Amino acid sequence: MCRKAAYILGLTAFGAGLATLAAPPRARAQATGLLPSNAADVNLGNLRQIFDSAMSTAAPAGQPGFTVTPAISISGFFADPVAAGTGTTAASRADVGTIISPSVLINGRSARLQGTLAYNPQATFYAQEGSANSVGQNFDGNLHAILVPGALFLDMRGTGSQVLGQGGFGGVGATGLSPQQLTQTYAFQISPLLQHSFDGTGVAELGYTFGETVFDNGNNVPTTTPFGTIAPNQNEITNSAHVGFISGENFGRVRFSGQLSGTQSTGGSLGVSHQNLASTELAYGVSHAIILLGSVGYEDLHYGGTTPLNIRDMTWSVGTRLLPNPKSTLMLTYGHHDGSNSFTFDGTYQLGARLLLSGRYSQGITTAAQDLQSALASSKLDPFGNPIDAVTGVPLILEDNFFGTSGTVNRTERYSASVAYLLPRDVITVAARTDHSKVLSSSTETASGPSSTSGSYVSLAWQHDVSPRISTNASYQYGIRSGTGSLAVPGTATEYLNSIAIGANWRLSRTLTTSAQYALDITSSRTAGYSQTTHYLIVTLTKQF
Repeated sequence: MCRKAAYILGLTAFGAGLATLAAPPRARAQATGLLPSNAADVNLGNLRQIFDSAMSTAAPAGQPGFTVTPAISISGFFADPVAAGTGTTAASRADVGTIISPSVLINGRSARLQGTLAYNPQATFYAQEGSANSVGQNFDGNLHAILVPGALFLDMRGTGSQVLGQGGFGGVGATGLSPQQLTQTYAFQISPLLQHSFDGTGVAELGYTFGETVFDNGNNVPTTTPFGTIAPNQNEITNSAHVGFISGENFGRVRFSGQLSGTQSTGGSLGVSHQNLASTELAYGVSHAIILLGSVGYEDLHYGGTTPLNIRDMTWSVGTRLLPNPKSTLMLTYGHHDGSNSFTFDGTYQLGARLLLSGRYSQGITTAAQDLQSALASSKLDPFGNPIDAVTGVPLILEDNFFGTSGTVNRTERYSASVAYLLPRDVITVAARTDHSKVLSSSTETASGPSSTSGSYVSLAWQHDVSPRISTNASYQYGIRSGTGSLAVPGTATEYLNSIAIGANWRLSRTLTTSAQYALDITSSRTAGYSQTTHYLIVTLTKQF
């Protein structure tokens, strides 16, 4: 094998190796820890737009420069009841209202700068239930800057949204939900990175990440439900630093790396925590399609809360990465991390230009704040502002209303899978996710909740292009979640969700669009206060400038 071919093979063996080292330490540990979900949600938006990007069938990026696309949406809606979400004492009568939502989408590309920002605040006004009026902040942004070519880089990321803190509801976003149940979330990261190349020997780097995670429940008192403990108000600050080295083309089929990292979090509801990691990784390219993987290291983990958790242990893993075609990658490992042995799988397989399959399995210790920071670190934005996996391009869900926000330290086992099928006039997606969590420690600010929780959902979505200007959509989501060991509800409490939505979009002109959507959510449970039927109808007019 020639030296150039061996070098290319080595880069492939580690995926985007240098980018991986540049990620925050806890995010980088996802290779052996908890992976974020990549299951496409049924209410993400324009399915063709999203999966065209994921499957590389969209038009290529334009010339360098900046584009700014402002818009405003005005919606009228009917909600019955206003207080969507179960287990609540808020108002429960029907009401009508108005949503005003200005937005801006900014894309920038130059020789040293690349970034996207999508900002979409939402002001909701009810005709009768004035106490339910709210203003929500929704945004996603990332920026990559080359400060000194080949040596100094800067990455910035941020996300903000409103979610149903207690979970158990369909869809994404706050539309139709009362502020009494909503949690406003923010997450930010800024990461300077210094690199030095030793020609073909390798690349050394020194990096730092400042992160901030905010959960804001307003004036609502943190509550515990039979299905989990809602994250209380908090502003968690995370400081991470790492030093690492990754080998270069001089080593042929072999690629190795080493990293020392330290992360400390303060200000959260679980007190001070830290994750200190040391690892060495080895990859060997058997062929261009088969790479063998191995790692060994050490971890020092600490989490606060009602039952402080400490883990000091060796880590190791063995596995393989398969590259069946240029747009597909499958990675399977088995090892010891976070104090236990487990498998990890992360795969995306594309069949032609129409079918995309993806799946993930992982197990690890995490918190809601860590989950959000890890998902943010492993994502980027497509040109439309949708979060996607930074490596595979598969759509990501950073947060949703089904799982909500947790105020506990959990050992979580997570499965997720999605299938997307693109036809000339139709897009069909199927997605599923399951989380099994054992509570290891809780916030001192909340009452004792369940000792373990489980949640699963499967969703089906269909979008049909009636004409170049008109499209229709329909979706169905079924979910089930349970909690065991709650002081309030002895035994196991179970809740079921059925969510149906239908809608249509009509592009009246190049800059004017109207849409209508009806949603029905039926939640049922034998636990008192956790059964409800919600109807929601919304008509929207959007003007783009």
